[in-house]
Amino acid sequence: MKRKYLSTFSFILVFGLAVSVFAIAEEGEGISYVEKKVTGIVSNVRPEHIDIVYKTDEKKNESWEMGFNVNASVELNRKKDLSDIQIGDKVSIDYVEKMLEYEYVRDDGSVEIRKKKTGTEAKEITFVRGKRAGLSSGF
Repeated sequence: MKRKYLSTFSFILVFGLAVSVFAIAEEGEGISYVEKKVTGIVSNVRPEHIDIVYKTDEKKNESWEMGFNVNASVELNRKKDLSDIQIGDKVSIDYVEKMLEYEYVRDDGSVEIRKKKTGTEAKEITFVRGKRAGLSSGF
């Protein structure tokens, strides 16, 4: 399945979790950075990494998860430290995807520009709400 990112769009996923994509900022030849935002439920948190479930499909019993590297430059809103965030909490994460652009030569000789994600780094983490009482997964 091909993905095409427009300059700005948003859509709401299951459970009201939102994903937004913003403008692409070019840096250097063949490398670009795409700023994005995702909201989801924390599934794992460590001192330098956080994982969130951003979409679930109860009918198919599937969920989609994203992981983010967290360094000292990450801005944390509504919590003092990453260790204050727990599994099951709802957070919103502004992040940057590093994309590598490359030329792909088709069998007929035509050239197509393709992009490949090579990294994801959190820029800002905002605590939205704590784990819902009585539910072990936070949903």
